[in-house]
Formats: sequence, C-alpha cells, structure tokens
Amino acid sequence: MSFELHLPLWAILYCGLIFANGIVTVIISNNKNITYILSQLLSSAFMISFFFIYYGAVKGANEKTVYVLMITFILFQEIWVNQSLYKRIIVEQIPQNERSVVISALGITMAIFLSPLIYIIFSLF
Repeated sequence: MSFELHLPLWAILYCGLIFANGIVTVIISNNKNITYILSQLLSSAFMISFFFIYYGAVKGANEKTVYVLMITFILFQEIWVNQSLYKRIIVEQIPQNERSVVISALGITMAIFLSPLIYIIFSLF
C-alpha cells in the first residue's frame, strides 16, 4: 500500500487554514443551530475541494455548472449568512486618522489570503 501526495505542501497548509477558518467562524458566530454549522462547514469543504479537483487528487465532475453552484453557495454563505460577523470588526473604536490604514491593511490581507483560491477557481474555468 502506497500513499501518494497529490497536493503541494503549501496547498495542504492553505486548505488547513481554510478549514480552521470555518471552525473559528462557527465558534465566534452567535448562530449555533445545526443548519448554520453544517452550511459553514460545507462552504469550507467546497473551497477545499477546488484544490483537490485542480491538483487531480479527486476526479470530480468537470462540469462548469457544478463549479458555479459551489461558488454561489460559498459566496451566499460567506457574504449573506455571515453578515452578522461583520459587526465584530469595530471600526468606530479606531482613531479617525488610523481608520483608512486599518481598513486598507485588512483589505490587502484578505486579498493576499484569497488570491490562491481565486487563482485555482479561475484556472478550473
């Protein structure tokens, strides 16, 4: 029995961060019903599955419709369902002269963190 590693180490670590993000989101959320927990974990699983499909670790359906449905669910979960979590970023407590720097740093950090996922998704299309 042999084990072959299909994903590069950085992708495995990145997928671990995505999974950890899903768990932390469930923990800090005020919504603790089973539907929310399962949909948040499913959203994380969809994000991770893009990496497995891209690197050929999983022979997924090469249907663009499936990819679009997965992306739609991820965006719905992360933007609409998790909108109550945006209030956790309290900008009002930051001094006025530092707000633009903090918001810019947050945007740059999110762009850097999401860039591998966005690249993989665009490459699958």
